[in-house]
Parts: sequence; C-alpha cells; structure tokens
Amino acid sequence: MKRNILLSALLFLGSLAGTYRVLPVFASVYASLGCSMIGIPAFLLKWGQILKQGFPVFLILLLLMAAAAAAVILYAPANKAVSRFYGKLLDDRWILREFLNARFLLALSMGIQSGLLPEESIALAADMMQHSPRAYARCCRCLCSIREGASFADALFDEKLVDQYGRKLLRVSSVSGSTDKTTEQLAQRAQQNAELHLQNILSKVEPTIVMVSSVLVGMILLSVMLPLMQVLSALG
Repeated sequence: MKRNILLSALLFLGSLAGTYRVLPVFASVYASLGCSMIGIPAFLLKWGQILKQGFPVFLILLLLMAAAAAAVILYAPANKAVSRFYGKLLDDRWILREFLNARFLLALSMGIQSGLLPEESIALAADMMQHSPRAYARCCRCLCSIREGASFADALFDEKLVDQYGRKLLRVSSVSGSTDKTTEQLAQRAQQNAELHLQNILSKVEPTIVMVSSVLVGMILLSVMLPLMQVLSALG
C-alpha cells in the first residue's frame, strides 16, 4: 500500500515536471511557425516556468520535510510531541475515536478479567484516556451513569463507547456471567474496525493521485496537440 502511494506521488510529481519540460518544446515549435500559445497552454507554460524558477526552493523544502519526517520517526520525544499535537487536533473525533474506544475496551476487559468490578475497571480505563480530554470526559460520564443506577451496557452505549451490537452482547453477558470475555471480543472487534477504516481511507489516496496525474497529463497533451494539428492542417 505505502509503495503504491509513493509511486503514485512520483507520477504526480512527474506530471508536474512535464509542465516545464514538455511545454517549452512545443512553445518553440509554435514560435517557429510564427504563432504563440494562448489560453490553457499559455497558462500551463507560465506555471511551468514558475516551477522551474522555484525548483531549488522546492527541493530545499522537500529535503527539510524528509529530515523532519526522519526525526519524528527516529527521535522518540519528537514522535511523542507530534502524537500529542494530532491528539489535541482531532481529540476524540473521526477515526481517532474508534481507536480510543478500542483502547478503552481493551483496558476494561483486562480490569474485569483481573476480578475488578465494572466501575473500578472503567475508572482505570478512563485514566488511560487523560491525553484526550473529550474521551476522558465520556468515560467519566459513563462511570457517573453507572453510579446513578444505569446498567453497564446502557452506560457504555449512551456515551458511544460501544455500538448497538455491543450493547446487546453486554446485556446477554451480564446475565450469563461472561462480561470479561465479551468486553475482550468487543475490544478486538473495535480495533479491527478502526484498522479497516484506516485502510479504506488510505486505499482512496492512491487512485485520487493517479486520477489527478492523468488529468494533468491529458490537459498538457490536448492543450498543445490540438492547436498544433490545426496549424499543420492549415499549412497543408
């Protein structure tokens, strides 16, 4: 997956490079015929000249980005700082909520399997969510609901820690006495769903890059070939 995305990105950069490598050749051909580019070809040619002039700056920025990415990957404090930044930026939103719910359910199942009460397990699992204020607040509200008399399954469902399917399983497991196994299964299911969601998002990046690159290459070819064919037909 990562390799395909990288190749698609290189294809996109190659299509951008075509704006200042290919178009000047056609511009010279037009000049030899006594005419000049107008409309979209002229715009793309001007854009290519800007890219050519700013290529050193673009290369420096690309190298700085690569160095920053390497520092984040290899240097643990930088990795943690970036993780905290994105955690605060998303903060229990979108796909991050799915991963946080999976982590919460895993900690909850471990607590219940250790012999702790559901309230104690929720309190311990909530401590793992303190880096995300919204997720921590949801866990605290869930704990308060249980202490006020709500059932274990309803409290988790009301705070969107489990879905309707998980709510039904927890209700059945509370009667059969298998809450520990059920919470573990729900944790595994939530983790798998979150990873699948992330893979689906990444799978859409590659065709999008390829599509944009194809459109850009097609615009370059059509914008210069069609007027050139008209000129040649007029001369013939």
